[in-house]
Amino acid sequence: MSTISLKSIDNKLASALFGKTRRYLLLLLFNQVEQSFYLREVAREAGTGLGAVQRELAGLVQAGIVRRSVRGNQVLFQADPDCPVFAELRNLMAGMTGPKSEPVQERLPEQLL
Repeated sequence: MSTISLKSIDNKLASALFGKTRRYLLLLLFNQVEQSFYLREVAREAGTGLGAVQRELAGLVQAGIVRRSVRGNQVLFQADPDCPVFAELRNLMAGMTGPKSEPVQERLPEQLL
């Protein structure tokens, strides 16, 4: 009988539930809920094109999972604490990424493999 590590289960679970870009966005936004991010900032961190990030964020905004705000001519995105499943998503993302004290950027590349 082979053993499966919790980390591989988490990666399989995340992969089954969310595509690579959406998984990155949820990890980023729900592990730093008090912070807002610019589209280009998210795309740069993810190493993904603006189009893919923009499509995923639009879907998450439409679903009420992510909040979109405008400050002057700048658009920011943040996890929406008014989302009915906010606590569940935050717990799910925390469970997939390990301790919250670690900076999320140091964990993401490994999680996305």
